[in-house]
Amino acid sequence: MNAYCFTYLFTINYLVVSVIEQMTDARQSYSIAIKNICQSFKESVEKVESIKKDSDTNNNNEILYNFWHVFIEKFQNEAELHENVIQETKAKVVTPLQCIVKHRRQQISRLKAFRTSTDYTLKECAEKVNELQSNYAEMYRIHREILQTKAIKDLLNAHNSYVLQLHMTNAMKAYYHKFVLPQLMQEFEGIVRENIIGFVQIFEYFCSIHTNMFDQLICNINGVQLKVREVSPDSVVSVIVHNLNKNQNPTHWQLIEYLSPDCDCPEILCSNQIIVDNLVKVELRDKFSELKRQFAELSSFMQQNVNIVDTLKTLEKRFDFDTQTEHINLNMHDDIYRKENEIRKAKIALAGIEVQESSNRYATHQEMHSHSSR
Repeated sequence: MNAYCFTYLFTINYLVVSVIEQMTDARQSYSIAIKNICQSFKESVEKVESIKKDSDTNNNNEILYNFWHVFIEKFQNEAELHENVIQETKAKVVTPLQCIVKHRRQQISRLKAFRTSTDYTLKECAEKVNELQSNYAEMYRIHREILQTKAIKDLLNAHNSYVLQLHMTNAMKAYYHKFVLPQLMQEFEGIVRENIIGFVQIFEYFCSIHTNMFDQLICNINGVQLKVREVSPDSVVSVIVHNLNKNQNPTHWQLIEYLSPDCDCPEILCSNQIIVDNLVKVELRDKFSELKRQFAELSSFMQQNVNIVDTLKTLEKRFDFDTQTEHINLNMHDDIYRKENEIRKAKIALAGIEVQESSNRYATHQEMHSHSSR
């Protein structure tokens, strides 16, 4: 996920929150203090503009930037504000916006952390495949001339270990690309949408309390309202997702092909299927039993987490998103995201275990069928 997209989006939100808060305090010092603050925030606008020019990412939030620029410009024309709007602005505009920025940043951080962790896991699996294939090929080259019983057994075990790891890694990569990654992108889209919707709603209210109280502010705030209404979740999401896809590295979901130990090895070693032989029956049976145990443990673990998430979501609905319940809500969100990520990882691991079990069952069935035919 492109870090610039997140930084730019939340920088605009953070700057808006900061300027409203400081303007509310400055109203007690009359118009000159407000003009000085506006001037100081103009420098922040120039910094944001500099970031946009230096980045090779498309200007994905031009509407937000234009809104920010107009917002500062309009307030430079204000001379004086009354004291009776200070408390209302702080309570119903500044604090909710700060909560939104803080909450959304935490959500994005959790998604990025899960993505990074999963990519690392898949990378380790791929490296393990390469290591097993290399060991397998080296063992075959060493014993290819004189294949004694022990050498054959070691070679078949090396083959099976390599094939099982290969199947598991490919299954995990496929599951991640097909199911988990779309879920992550959908969650990211939801976060951006909720952020923009909440931002627009709160700022609409901010504009309304000023238009109702000050005749002079009506003309200025109407211009700001027009700008903020141009900000739509669809427009922001579509461009950000486009930039994410453009900078995305797809290697983590590319499947790995089976490589035989040598180009002229026996035909039985040219397949990525499990080899059932009397020499390795004990090992395969033990491996299959271990896979069944792992499958049962993961299934139980996953179901427990599903139940926990359902309970947390039920509790979450009982609390409104306001300053009094902010701490409770954030803790619940942390628990829900942690458990949902554990469920996702368990499902990825189950996909790898299931394909290994299927390989073992298929190979055993083929062997039994072969014996019965004889």
